[in-house]
Parts: sequence; C-alpha cells; structure tokens
Amino acid sequence: LDSAQASGSLIAFLIAIAHRGWIEARHGRLASAEGEFRAVLEPAREHQLTFMLPSLLWFATDVMAERPEAADLAAVAENVPLGPMAEVASGALLMDARARVRHATGDTPGAITDLRQAGEVFRVLQFRNPNAFSWRSALALMLGADDHDEALSLVKEELEDARHVGQPRGI
Repeated sequence: LDSAQASGSLIAFLIAIAHRGWIEARHGRLASAEGEFRAVLEPAREHQLTFMLPSLLWFATDVMAERPEAADLAAVAENVPLGPMAEVASGALLMDARARVRHATGDTPGAITDLRQAGEVFRVLQFRNPNAFSWRSALALMLGADDHDEALSLVKEELEDARHVGQPRGI
C-alpha cells in the first residue's frame, strides 16, 4: 500500500486495498472487509478498469457469500459479462466467486455449473494450490449423493495437491 501510494498508481492502490480486504475476511472481520471492497469497486468502475473487476470480486467472495448486506456487491459480480474472459484466469476467478455466492443463496445447480467451468480453466492453467484455489472441495460439498464418486475424486485430488504444497490450510 505504501508503494502504491508513493508511486501514485491507482491500480496498485486498488490491488493493495483488495488484498487488505481479503486478509480482513480471512480473519473473520467481514464488516471491515466489506468496507475495503466497497472502497475499491467504485474507483475501478469509475475509471473503467473492468479487467480488474474479476480479481477484486474474487477477493470479496467470503463477504458476498456471508453478508446479506453485501448483496449489491454480489449483483456486481453477477453482472460482469464474461465473454471470452470465461476461458482465462480472471474469468475463472469470477466464476468461482459467483459459484460460491450462488450456492450461499440457494442456487446450487448454478453454482455447480460455474465451479465446473472455472475448474476446467484452473486445470488447463495448472492452478493446483488449494490454499489459493479450493474449487474442488467446494464443488464436492455441493454435489448431491448421485455424484458421490465425482466428489470423492475431487477431494482426493485436492488433498494430494495440498500435501504436495505442504501448507496446513489446504490439508
């Protein structure tokens, strides 16, 4: 944040604030995190930095999924057009965020579709660290009893990657 302020870079500043919001959310301080995300989304939209929206919204996933007061943020995520972005990392991040919000609000079939699509992109890009991309366990928890084998395969794969990375959170 200090570096962003010193350089005068709006993009670096927004990324730093988004990271601070994500850290707040990971510490369970969702109201504080929500304030951080609100502080970054408006300038990003005002300056038409639409390429940044998927990442900023992905950082806000926990807030959007767990705070009814953040329904307007979830609506922003829902209304970002994916287009060709659906096939790249930023699109996968947005689909991941949308899926978790959809599941939290009762649209599990939509969430499953989004996570499967995001997962395909993450696989192609070899984004395998479950500490950052835990889509497989999230999807496994959403799947019904008819998809038990798929769910089990997903969590085994994610656990294997978590052990390979060796960080306790993923394991």
